[in-house]
Amino acid sequence: MSHSFGHTGAIENRYQSADSKNTAVLTQRSVFPSSGGDEEFGRDLAQAILVSHLEMIGQALDFLGVPHENGFFAKDMDPKPYFTEGWEDRVFDKFRAVYSEPLVLFYINHLRWELLGATEPYRPVSPSAA
Repeated sequence: MSHSFGHTGAIENRYQSADSKNTAVLTQRSVFPSSGGDEEFGRDLAQAILVSHLEMIGQALDFLGVPHENGFFAKDMDPKPYFTEGWEDRVFDKFRAVYSEPLVLFYINHLRWELLGATEPYRPVSPSAA
């Protein structure tokens, strides 16, 4: 059994699509929830959005050199060492022209929160950032 995005990915079968236009609005609420009940909902909502973008996730993880199986981490793997300083800028710069900027930011912030325990969202310096 493998984990998706640092989580079980159990809601994968419940949701098949996501509206990337709304992703920027959801980023802070779902990726950095304010209370305990919101945290579980935020995690599930993020999984639902991201599961429909496994191609981007796989490409981002490949770019960072993170071992995965089609965007899913092995259950016993610790991916944290692969997220070296500045990884957010590298991923954002590489993929913002390929995928929508809000989607790329959403994924970066999901990884920061879910895997790395970040409490503040990543905000790129670029003036064209969503």
